Amino acid sequence: SIAPREAWTDAERAAVDAWDPGDRLSLDGADLSGLDLSGLDLRHVGMVGADLTGADLSTSDLRHANMTGARLEGARLSRTTIDGTTRLRRVDIGTGLSLRSSTAAVAAALGHDPEQVQHNALVTAVTSAP
Repeated sequence: SIAPREAWTDAERAAVDAWDPGDRLSLDGADLSGLDLSGLDLRHVGMVGADLTGADLSTSDLRHANMTGARLEGARLSRTTIDGTTRLRRVDIGTGLSLRSSTAAVAAALGHDPEQVQHNALVTAVTSAP
């Protein structure tokens, strides 16, 4: 699980606070689990610590969004626009994401090898099967 903001280092809090471009929509800490957010322009939206478990973010634009500490387990990210400006520190992707091109982009943005993420997911699925 993701550590609460109080447990973050000073450097991590400073990095999140420095990102804030001023006037922006803040969904920080919001429960957005299971919502259909597909096709939305979410550029520059703050979703720090938001719960996006099972949310549909397919075809949404997340450039410049701050998703630090967000929970994305089971989220649908097909054709979601994510790039180097999307803040994804401490994101919890859980085991419920299937490896599609957007998930590969998330894995790469988090500094993980997409093929290793897929391998680990397959190992987990096989070893936890009844």
